[in-house]
Amino acid sequence: MGHRYSFFTILRISFGGLLLLCFWACPSANGPNQKMPRSAFDYLEDHAMGIDVNTPINLATLKSMLSEHKFIMTGETHGVAANYDLELMMLQYLVEEDWLDYYVPELPLSFCYFLSQYLENGDEEILTRLFAPLKNTFSWTKEAKQHWQKVRVLYQSLPVAKRFRLIGIDVEHQARNAQWMMLDLLPAQDPPSFFSSAVTTLTQLVEINNDDYPKLYELALEIQALMLNQSPALETYLGDHFESFQAVNQLVIHTFEARNDDIFSTQREALIFENVLHYRDLFENGNSFGQWGANHVYQKAVEEISWLAAKMNNDANSPLQGSIYSMLYVYHDCKALLKDPYREANFSNLLFIRDFGKIASGDFTLFQLDLSNSPFEQDLIWPSNSVYLKDGVTTDYVQSIVLVRHSKATTPLD
Repeated sequence: MGHRYSFFTILRISFGGLLLLCFWACPSANGPNQKMPRSAFDYLEDHAMGIDVNTPINLATLKSMLSEHKFIMTGETHGVAANYDLELMMLQYLVEEDWLDYYVPELPLSFCYFLSQYLENGDEEILTRLFAPLKNTFSWTKEAKQHWQKVRVLYQSLPVAKRFRLIGIDVEHQARNAQWMMLDLLPAQDPPSFFSSAVTTLTQLVEINNDDYPKLYELALEIQALMLNQSPALETYLGDHFESFQAVNQLVIHTFEARNDDIFSTQREALIFENVLHYRDLFENGNSFGQWGANHVYQKAVEEISWLAAKMNNDANSPLQGSIYSMLYVYHDCKALLKDPYREANFSNLLFIRDFGKIASGDFTLFQLDLSNSPFEQDLIWPSNSVYLKDGVTTDYVQSIVLVRHSKATTPLD
């Protein structure tokens, strides 16, 4: 196959940030394998499966994967509207297969704490309040809000014994939601005298919709000291909420300190993995699904960063060692939402466009890369220009790709 040059605008979106790179992309820019061999395209053509997001049963081919893995991760480029269709489809499929115990999206503890309430009571004010501080992030979109409304419909349709649990393991990105959770966990009775000043300050921060992270950080340090020095009294006061209150307070401290580190990505992944360890018993004994930014789902270090999936799948202390399945979304002829300010841009990160165009089926095509006699288990063959991979084979990083075509961009809430 000869070189085909085209101009791409590449969005590499991770942990709420966006790197915008523009360059001339061609197969020779893609790691040690400068061309995708004919055998790889033959394999993909034999195993291509068109996906109808309205008919999850089309994913029946993945059943063998369900029996061999405990955490399925899908990896998106933020800002593409079709991501939410795929996420809901996967959620519905895993529920229909009676496989899913824990839904673990790329969201903080506080966000999932309140979303869990919303799934139960349907109070739309919860969504309004949760989304308010997300402005200027990729989550402040109509599609994101509508996603949770659709998730609630699914959740409420299930028998109580079949309902999944929502777990947030990301860092505390928004001060406003973290402090709101802390206040919500406090009991109705008056606090002990030594804790009253902290409660007053916390109440004031919530009342003014504080988004100043340093202010919350200062309070969290004060509370941390009190929890160390007055632990028995605070355990009595907080009761069953003591552990949750301590967890979100500690996450505020760790998030703020990580934000001020030169290697935020590394620090963030380490903190998320600590949260995975916190839920060790759950992850060891149940099945989980989560959709995250693409980088988080790589099971081998990329650009010298060990991302979440790599830690969960490879760390000797992980409750999910050897049981992660990663599906990466790759895009062609799509629109994506940029921010600062919000605006739309053309987005494609697919290489070998002509070849994929011959074998793709509709707007969504699933390619499992880890089936029998797969060349992707023998070589590093990579169809995307979003990252530069140096070593290993394709399935060291992900086990499936989903080609997304012709999607619109997400839409800001206002």
